[in-house]
Amino acid sequence: MGYRPVSYLVGSILLLAALAAAVPSFAAPASSLAAAVRPAIRDQFREQAGIPGTEVFVGEVRLSEPSGLRAPVEVVRVTADGAIRSGRGIPLSVYVRDAGGETREVRGSADVSIQAPVVVTARSMPAGAIISRQDVAVRMREYTAGSEGALHATEEALGKRARWQLTGGVQIRREYLEDPMAVRRGDSVTIVVESGPVRITGKGITLHAAGIGDTVLVRNVSSGREMSGRLSEDRVVRID
Repeated sequence: MGYRPVSYLVGSILLLAALAAAVPSFAAPASSLAAAVRPAIRDQFREQAGIPGTEVFVGEVRLSEPSGLRAPVEVVRVTADGAIRSGRGIPLSVYVRDAGGETREVRGSADVSIQAPVVVTARSMPAGAIISRQDVAVRMREYTAGSEGALHATEEALGKRARWQLTGGVQIRREYLEDPMAVRRGDSVTIVVESGPVRITGKGITLHAAGIGDTVLVRNVSSGREMSGRLSEDRVVRID
């Protein structure tokens, strides 16, 4: 095997250097792009959750190879397929802008854990109990696809009534509670009938328990006639 002339080697080196100089930038590797995407995922998921105090932890990020992108690359936005939730392999669309100003979509997935504050029972409560501050506490729990309807601040539960028995440490959902009954059977109320400028009032007796905004059946004390209306504040029943 013969040796190539020095002039040939020098020429080859100069040619490679010229080719390298002709490339304005390099393709952004998926690994560096994934690192840039992590904080964008965290911020986007926290914003979409819309729950104060939510914490988002982003694990492994897997992106399709971003061919043709020229560094540096800026992450424009991140969107999740469907409702946000905790889980492995959450499908994502990442929109990035490269050094040339071109915006591209890069498909991928990420392992995400969303921890949100939720209201839980601090102790067991019987059905019908009125929730006080000592009955509830706030704990960080995993935010999943079934987290809709959960309470996230104790103020949302205070003064409500438990619809059924609740054991200690249970996450409280909206359907577990109801407004307390404003009137019970046999309570005195004011009946109001309005028609244009005419307003007639009278005394009535409730025939069953009801909460504010409920339709309640009442008996007019004067006439003995039964009628239904909507219960409002100050024990006023407005006849429909």
